[in-house]
Amino acid sequence: MTYRYLTVLCMWALFGAFVCQYESDAPDTSLQTTGETDDRVSRRDLAWSMRQSKELHIVFPTFQTGQPNPYREIAEKLAGAFPKDWKVTTQSEDAISAEDLRNSPLVLLGREFQQSDILQLLEQLPFEEAADHFRFHEETYDQDTDSYRLFLYPNPNSRTPVFLIGGNSSDAILAQLSTQEGEDWSNIFWRSWGYEIYDGTDVLVRGNFRDRDWTFEPDNHFDFTRREVVNFNSEHFRFHDLSGLGKTYIENLAAACEAQLEELRAFTGSSRKVPVIDYYIYPTIEEKGLRLMNTEEGHLVQEHREIHVVINETFLGQHTHQDIKLILHDLLGPASKPFLREGLAAFFNEHWQEKGADHWAARLYHSDNLPDLEELLNDERFERESPLVMTATAGSLISFLVKDWGREKVLEQYGQWDELATEQVRELAKKWHQYLAAMPAPAAASTASGLPYYRGFNFAHEGYQIYNGYGSALAQQSLEKLSQLGTNAIAIVPYGFQRDPQRAAFLGVHHGAGGENDESVIYSHAQAQALGMYTLLKPQLWVSGSWPGDVNMQSEAEWTAFFDYYHRWIRHYALMAEMRKFDAFCLGVEFSKATLSHPEAWRELIRKIRGLYSGPLTYAANWGEEFEQLAFWNELDFIGLNCYYPLSKDDQPSKNELRRNFSDILEKAEKVSRKFNKPLVFTEVGFRSVAHTWKNPHAEADGRPYDPECQRVCYEVLFEGIEDKKWVNGLFIWKWPSYLDYQERNPVSFTPSGKPAELVVQQWFENKLGR
Repeated sequence: MTYRYLTVLCMWALFGAFVCQYESDAPDTSLQTTGETDDRVSRRDLAWSMRQSKELHIVFPTFQTGQPNPYREIAEKLAGAFPKDWKVTTQSEDAISAEDLRNSPLVLLGREFQQSDILQLLEQLPFEEAADHFRFHEETYDQDTDSYRLFLYPNPNSRTPVFLIGGNSSDAILAQLSTQEGEDWSNIFWRSWGYEIYDGTDVLVRGNFRDRDWTFEPDNHFDFTRREVVNFNSEHFRFHDLSGLGKTYIENLAAACEAQLEELRAFTGSSRKVPVIDYYIYPTIEEKGLRLMNTEEGHLVQEHREIHVVINETFLGQHTHQDIKLILHDLLGPASKPFLREGLAAFFNEHWQEKGADHWAARLYHSDNLPDLEELLNDERFERESPLVMTATAGSLISFLVKDWGREKVLEQYGQWDELATEQVRELAKKWHQYLAAMPAPAAASTASGLPYYRGFNFAHEGYQIYNGYGSALAQQSLEKLSQLGTNAIAIVPYGFQRDPQRAAFLGVHHGAGGENDESVIYSHAQAQALGMYTLLKPQLWVSGSWPGDVNMQSEAEWTAFFDYYHRWIRHYALMAEMRKFDAFCLGVEFSKATLSHPEAWRELIRKIRGLYSGPLTYAANWGEEFEQLAFWNELDFIGLNCYYPLSKDDQPSKNELRRNFSDILEKAEKVSRKFNKPLVFTEVGFRSVAHTWKNPHAEADGRPYDPECQRVCYEVLFEGIEDKKWVNGLFIWKWPSYLDYQERNPVSFTPSGKPAELVVQQWFENKLGR
């Protein structure tokens, strides 16, 4: 997919991260349920205040009459990025009232302020400005090119947010803001960072303050100035190694890149000059993401002639063909179609996803998952679809066209594509399919006969920050803690988004840094497997203001469209699960209306996914009617139950009553397991640490007080109940967070981490369950 397209997606990811963390219908009350009171303002409070007021004042320094003001145009761009129902004003410092400075959301843009109230406010903010430098947390930044941003910081005089954009010179401030060109300017305000420091356009520092007390947080402070960079130059490449790979590795990589360039030059016959390419290598997706706000395994910044890749034991970013795309652009000019740009690069990359594009396209074809040729030729459709599916398909199509048309015609069409008539498309697709049909079909899918007993957790991507979600060092620590508890399996849960449960719409794959993107999912999967854990990939839809059980189309035409969109979305994850060797795959979660009303559509979906993914398949049914009435369990390898049946309606039931009621629930579950002769796995089961959690285990806390003992008792009842049940093949507890101090900020959440229930889990996982 194009870099610009991914940039737009990244912008929306930043906005989404902000929404997930801070935008809600009420201020932050998370501590109230613990019996504590805390009147200090939180970051979420500030965001809520700004959202409620829909007001913002952007203030810049006053310049002498006739002197150009370098900030006015930037201020107007910022203001223009907000919705029309917001009241956003841009004004010089002498026009802002003292009342607005105290009580309104505020942006201070610039460095030459003179107004006394503004200077007094600046003295109370974390950045200390002087005539020729600024200071932040005992560090001095004195280069003319240094600048900074402060996001969503509390105004010391009120509970409203202040944003500060400053630096050592106007040029420095304008340089860092130039990074917004081509993007939505409003994403400056929806950053998930508390502060950033720049040298020109390069980020030096990013970090967040400790919430509520707004003190410096060392664990959330990332200083990139201390990373040693090893440089190595070849004829056409400047390598910048931040990974410590060593001279020999970089020399070999340089030789491979130069050889690739010569191969491309020979194929294209072009004598055009290839200017030097800067090739940056990062040790982890986290480091790359923290620096660039892009966590992809590899990406290209064409306008700067930069390639950025991650190389480690999980990712070989040099095989993402970013250099090939840039060199082809140099030798041939821009591609006339996106599929030609991606496809020709993949054609030359025999190591793409380890086995090359032809292998994966053949698998898509034999499993009836291959996109139509019309989809590849439709630029908009190609750009928004799964990059895994479309790159495999485009690479294979180019391979076929080189054989069928010849090299010269392919190169001619690369620069100027001749649109094909419908009959020509049909004939070309027929010949391409014959080419794919001649390739070996995939081996038969495995069955559940070798299933392990899952002592697992749903491993939740929490925080929506690069440094505390999937793929981060904190996630690694969290997985290590799980391993110490005796956990042998995790479910990894990337989310898609559907706005309206009654209207079919395209379901996109998330790419933004900080979200459950492919690379973060893959990295946590690899981390878990390295710890000896099984991994279940369990994609879920987040339905706006609702849940998947409410998905209910209003006509058969809409249902057909929904299943088409859903197939294309889940196909992406099934292909990724096969490519990256996940141990099991869940192809749906809690579509209680869609499954009961359209079982044949699900059977067809299962058939296609089983041809694409060779491991065990399941579906995670909602407790109650969906689980008990589902018709297609026989098509799957094991039955998945999201078990949130109430254990009691009483406020103070005895433990024996909870046991009896859970025994009744198990009888229902066993009946389904026996009927279909399939093992059952609790794909979700869990309890919040709140009072009366047994009444409605799935529900929000809704003001119920913190009560870890209620949670502990329910865990004991759960484990005692499933012990020695031969038809039960394990469980995935809902849930365990991707960073370990999550429960301190969310005490009434589902996780047993740091609570009495954690010891219960450890005792059963280590000594009893499934042993």
